[in-house]
Amino acid sequence: MARPVVIVQRAIVNLRWFRVYYDDIFPEGLSRANAQIDKILRLLASYPKMGRPAGKSPRRQFSIPNIPFTIVYRDKGDVIEILRILDQRSESYLKDLFERS
Repeated sequence: MARPVVIVQRAIVNLRWFRVYYDDIFPEGLSRANAQIDKILRLLASYPKMGRPAGKSPRRQFSIPNIPFTIVYRDKGDVIEILRILDQRSESYLKDLFERS
């Protein structure tokens, strides 16, 4: 059964960067990228173990197919909490991926 997905404030900031990137750099890809994120969030709600471990448990990561972004999340039992949405091309990607939250 699908659980609610909650996007924490820090991930909302990441989503703003995602939007800026697509608006400024690749506007023709925005609708496809939005659809990819929506699809993955729905899948995570039903299958939270589909991502790989990312640092300390219960943090997990899932690279979004066909776009250079990764979702970092944790399964809190009653909800799936989206912690970050990271640009894989950023210099701080690995540090951000394994940070403590």
